[in-house]
Amino acid sequence: MWIEISKYLDVVPPFLLILFALANPQISVRRDYIFWYLVVQTLLNTISMIIYQVFDGSNLIIYNTNCVIVFLILSGYFANLLQFKDTKKVIIGVAVLFLVVLIFNALKFEHIVDQFNSNMYGLAAFIVVVYCFLYYLQNLLNPTKDIVKTVDFWYVTGLLTYYASSFFIFITFNYLMQSNSQYNTGIKILWPIHNVLFLVMCGYLFKGMLCKRSQMKYL
Repeated sequence: MWIEISKYLDVVPPFLLILFALANPQISVRRDYIFWYLVVQTLLNTISMIIYQVFDGSNLIIYNTNCVIVFLILSGYFANLLQFKDTKKVIIGVAVLFLVVLIFNALKFEHIVDQFNSNMYGLAAFIVVVYCFLYYLQNLLNPTKDIVKTVDFWYVTGLLTYYASSFFIFITFNYLMQSNSQYNTGIKILWPIHNVLFLVMCGYLFKGMLCKRSQMKYL
């Protein structure tokens, strides 16, 4: 039963967060990268679920598209968040290099239409985790505020929890799909675990939204 419930954990929680953000004018959704991160996740995960469950089709191209778009959104988020010298230039360079590797990977290793792009998901997760640790380092070097009371601390902690925990799921998923002929009784459990991790991340993001509302209220 929990596997059936888990199918909706990457759709319902982010959708509820979107509604919460829209209902609170204190949250500047047009300038909030995490808001648009949630919008893309909700939209593409919903499309993916419909293709797979309603039409019994392959949704891999949707998942692969998701990987690229959300990585670029998070790159924009961290480019604005991190204050190290030349951070924006470095993050832009990394994003461009990511797209180059994506094309090479699609041509040589993992077809974007009919294979789960483990290499790109793994690379994206690794880079996001590095950015998260850089955020913590930045605040350790310049402890000017109580970061636990800031929105970005909870946003980054949620992203770190999700991407660090999902890393090994990402990098092994395509291999297991290709090599396991009994997918329905074997690695099928991996994606429900992934969705639970996604739910945990959404919990952190919700906490961050509450902090933002609290900060705006008392300004």
